[in-house]
Amino acid sequence: MAEGRCPLCGHRKGKRQCPAKNAVICQTCCGEKRLVEIQCPDDCAYLTGSHAPAWDGRETERRRDLRTLGPHARELSEDESQLFFASLICLHERDSKGAGLTDAKVRRALETLEGTARTRSHGLIYEHPAEDVEAQAIASELTAFWKRLTEKDPFETKELPKVLTALLGAVVDAEKTAAGPRTFLEMVERLVRRQGLKLGRSESEGRLIVP
Repeated sequence: MAEGRCPLCGHRKGKRQCPAKNAVICQTCCGEKRLVEIQCPDDCAYLTGSHAPAWDGRETERRRDLRTLGPHARELSEDESQLFFASLICLHERDSKGAGLTDAKVRRALETLEGTARTRSHGLIYEHPAEDVEAQAIASELTAFWKRLTEKDPFETKELPKVLTALLGAVVDAEKTAAGPRTFLEMVERLVRRQGLKLGRSESEGRLIVP
């Protein structure tokens, strides 16, 4: 990397001393990644004063995200929360592949899975089909993901019904804002990037690690 280049993007000139990265980064990376990918200390000069407006908008975004997700995740147990956030990571990874996801497709997939879970709770083994091929693909991917994570039929776990209810409720609330067809998915992307959510492999397969 050329001397003086921002270590985050690798091509713009570094101009701001970043205390979190202990490096000189460019203004663009500072503005876009501040408190999202960079864990800025509270006393960083670029969080206040003339530099604050760009973050203020993102802080409003953060509060809106918490209002949408928070009520649905709040009542979950620790194990349910792990599965809830792991499911968000799964959806984010599928979305990042350019699969053309929308909130409506995710909702239809979750409704299908909730129907299957409800049927299973009555002792009947029946997989409800989704309304369309794309929603079915999302449902199938989530089911396979949960199976790898739990190492059993996920519909036999006690956590899944509440997790599905929480996920579906969050998507429906996001759709009610009428902010766009990908409001929920964009919120998930911000959450995953901001919190650095990932599935760790160091201790057990699929263990969720939140830095």
